[in-house]
Amino acid sequence: MKQFIIGFVVASFLWLGALYAQSAGHIDFFGAGEKPDTDLIADVADAGVGGEDLQDDKGKKSKRKKRRFAKKRKSLKNAAHDMGETTVGDDLGSTGDGELDMSSRGGEDQLSSARIDRGIDSVFNGIQRCLVLVPSDMPASGKVVLGMHIASNGRVTKVNLKGPGAIIRGESGACIRRVVKTIDYPEFDGPDMIAHYPIVFD
Repeated sequence: MKQFIIGFVVASFLWLGALYAQSAGHIDFFGAGEKPDTDLIADVADAGVGGEDLQDDKGKKSKRKKRRFAKKRKSLKNAAHDMGETTVGDDLGSTGDGELDMSSRGGEDQLSSARIDRGIDSVFNGIQRCLVLVPSDMPASGKVVLGMHIASNGRVTKVNLKGPGAIIRGESGACIRRVVKTIDYPEFDGPDMIAHYPIVFD
């Protein structure tokens, strides 16, 4: 009987100590304050359960957005470049005194400005048809200066263009240069000559 009483007293002290520790937060008998297993969560994240797909989707969307932005920026940059004035085509070279200013009347050994003008008129419709090749989002208007190297046999051997990039670059510019080279001027006695002819497209 004595041993029972002693055991009961000891057990009572143990329970009182346990209840005190529970209330003080030192131990948790019922799991009310159980915290999530952070190691398990980390393992699940590393294994790619659910979260990885979301990250991949976000990454793909971000990359697509960056590509679209870069493409748009490049398009705007190209558009600005095409709107500016530039020069394309052949290097006309040098012919000494054989360069013709269209404001002059020309000399005895070279073609006159009036003769140059008639040659351009003969192919002007073809030049205008080349404008249909200008990209639809670019203006097909502005001043273009035709530079021509004309041989003494009357053939236009070299052509370059100076003006809005939208017109003189790409297929439209190549078309204009090809048409101008079909002009057949009369032969002349002097050396090859260079002529510059301005055209304004409205």
